[in-house]
Parts: sequence; structure tokens; C-alpha cells
Amino acid sequence: MNIAIDTSPLTNQHSDRGVGQYTKILLEVLGEYSPDIHVQEIKKSVLVAPNTDIVHYPYFDPFFLTLPFIKRFKTIVTVHDLTPLVFSTHFPRGIRGELKWQIQKMSLQGATRIITDSNSSKNDIVRLIKIPKDRIDVVRIAPSKIYTPMAVSPAKALVRTVNPKIKDFILYVGDINWNKNVEGIVRSFSLITKNNASVDLVLVGNVFKKTDFLRVKKLLNVISSLHLENRVILPGYIAPETLRAFYSLALCFVFPSFYEGYGLPPIEAMSCGCPVVFGNKGSLPEIHGNEVLVNPYSIESIAMGIKQTMGRGSDASMGKHRRIVWAKTFSGKRMAEETKASYEKALE
Repeated sequence: MNIAIDTSPLTNQHSDRGVGQYTKILLEVLGEYSPDIHVQEIKKSVLVAPNTDIVHYPYFDPFFLTLPFIKRFKTIVTVHDLTPLVFSTHFPRGIRGELKWQIQKMSLQGATRIITDSNSSKNDIVRLIKIPKDRIDVVRIAPSKIYTPMAVSPAKALVRTVNPKIKDFILYVGDINWNKNVEGIVRSFSLITKNNASVDLVLVGNVFKKTDFLRVKKLLNVISSLHLENRVILPGYIAPETLRAFYSLALCFVFPSFYEGYGLPPIEAMSCGCPVVFGNKGSLPEIHGNEVLVNPYSIESIAMGIKQTMGRGSDASMGKHRRIVWAKTFSGKRMAEETKASYEKALE
């Protein structure tokens, strides 16, 4: 089976975001578990080999022209989520964005099959793009193999290379888009600090260093208004090996999104044994395992969930084992097999 995969997300603005991670993991798992699949990595300027069976676009953006309108080969598109369409008031598209959305929608309807990360996203695709559900395959993304528990001493040493001040901390990894509810994380943390003066909040992500970005400016103002400048740490991007140390040491990982198409960072955290506080919206209830679910629209609920998670001291060893076992169900082997099954359906 000859598959051409558009690897543009590895080198463009998505390289250190979810789409870039997915593309990298996709190539890795197909290479390891599907030796009968020959992958040609392409970009838009590269000609597709004439013996190609399927062209796979591992990303979809409603408001940018990321897909060819005319498809010379059977085509699979991975649609991770349609959050900007579900919450259109929070993601204004403008006239040009609306035009591009109509073109993208028609182009997507011409794909042979769609891969998506969750049943929640599948339902959105059926509802908003009118693609029949039997043309959509749910394939959950596997975390990178690097994310396994790290021993305390080497983990602390790595964390100190980022910031020697960090000791006990709550962790978030991701973007700052509206649906991520980062302001809600900070406000709930402010409630935690009233009774715990020794815990910091670490927000990891390249975006937090972009101080000219409007959402970052607003967040910094919130942090300042709550007098948390010395308690909220913004290290920017952290490489996977060091991020593994953060996951291994965090008191808990907090991910109270208003909506997600999937949620790879919390699965990475669970792979390292870290407790997770999940929002109860979108796809997150599908992947939460036995972790704490909170109402993301309630600061008090998020704070209560964090306190509950941090208070499970006697359950620490059992809970860590349970989380690691659960995270292993999102395996690379399973991802490769389910992706291959989607390819085979496209060729029927």
C-alpha cells in the first residue's frame, strides 16, 4: 500500500502544536507497526508519485485553504476538531474566512474518508459538514513513547534546568485559545493559593512567551491582578525529555477545557503517572479514565477538583499504576492498526 502523507505541519507554524505532534506520531507508528505501508512524505509543492494509492492530509483548518479542491487520488483527511465552528462567536471568521470555510467544506466533502480523534468530533463533522457517519473513522492518537515515569532525582534535576525555583507545582501544557480556559486555570489556582503558599502553577507552551499576543497580554493582566506574578511560571516551550520530568513530578495536571476534539497532553501526563483534572465537555469524558471531571465554567469546581486530586495521598501508588495502564490503551500499535483499517476502507 503506497500512502502519500502531507508533512507540512512538521515545518510550518504547527510544528510544535497538536497537528505537528500528530503528524510526527503518525509517521512513527506507521513505520513501526505497518511495514507493508510505504509512505511518501509530500508537501504541496512536491509531485505525488503516480503509483500512490491514497493521499493523507493529517490536518484540516476550516478557515485556510489546506486541501486541494480537485483530488487525483483517493484522499483521507484527519479532522481533529471543529471547535471554531461549534463556538463561532469566540472564533470570528470574517468575510474571507467564511468564503474559505465554504471552499474547505466542499473540498472535505469530496474526501474518500475522514479520520478524527473522538466520537465528539465525529458527531460535529456529521452535524456541521453533513458527511455520513459511515465515512468517518475514529482513531485515537497515541502519546510519544518518551512519556514514561521518570525517577524523582533525575526529574528534579531536569526541572531545575528550566527554573531552579520550581518545587511543588500544578501543571498545564498547551495553547491559549479560548477553549483551553487558561484564565480559568489561573483563577482557580488563586483559590488554591489561599490555603497553600508553597505550590506554583507552571503553564508550558511556546505561546506564553509571545507577550505581544492579545490573549497572552490579557492573561498576564489577570495574573497581575491576582498578585500571582511570583507563583505562575511561564517557561515557554519545553522539549519532550524535560517535559517528561515535569509530568512525572507535577502534583496534578489541569486541563479544564471548555471543548476539545481530543486532548493529547493529559494522556501524556497519565503515561507518566500524573493525576489529571479534566473538563467535562467535548471529547474529554471519552478519555478521562478514572480521573477527576470538573465543570470548566465554574472556577470553584476546577479548584475543588484540583484540591481533590492533590488530596489523594494514600491512593498515590495505586492511582499512578491505574493511570499508566489506562494511558497504554492509547497505544501506537492500536493507532497504526486503526489508521491502516481506514486506508483499507478507502480502497474498497
